[in-house]
Amino acid sequence: MDHLRNLKHEAFCLEYILDLNATQAYIRAGYSKKGARVGASNLLAKANIQNRIQDLFIERSERTKCTADSILTRLVEIFDLDLAECFDPEGNLLSVPDMPTHIRKTIGGVEISRNIKRTNEDAVVEEATVKVKVLDRLKALELAGKHVGVRAFDNTVVLDVPPKVYRNFTGRKEARLKKEITDSG
Repeated sequence: MDHLRNLKHEAFCLEYILDLNATQAYIRAGYSKKGARVGASNLLAKANIQNRIQDLFIERSERTKCTADSILTRLVEIFDLDLAECFDPEGNLLSVPDMPTHIRKTIGGVEISRNIKRTNEDAVVEEATVKVKVLDRLKALELAGKHVGVRAFDNTVVLDVPPKVYRNFTGRKEARLKKEITDSG
């Protein structure tokens, strides 16, 4: 799809894909702050706006080579990380360039602290502590689980209570009770 003829509509679409915040995209596109939420909602309801936003997402995905599959693959690499691959056969931590690429991509940071000590014989002994921080594996597992539909990560539980049980507790004759319990923390 080509650019939208209405320049403010085009600007809205371009701003919207940055952070998916319609109200802020509306304001950044040059519209008034007053009524921005309603105005943004009205724009998002238009078919030409939806089509343009979809096209922009596709263009960005092709340009960055970032797809749902590539993100999911990356998340699997993070939570499937085997820390043993960071060490040589003697148990020494490999230097970062010597680590396999898939391991290096999961490193969130490296902290090296050096401690220099003098012995009684005036010899200098240097001790180094290296801390390698890997990306949050539990968060990667959670995100991947949400992507593939694992319900264990939902904050909402729906209870489907049979009519007889419901009547026993409430004295009412409604056919079913569906109650949502939302985790507020």
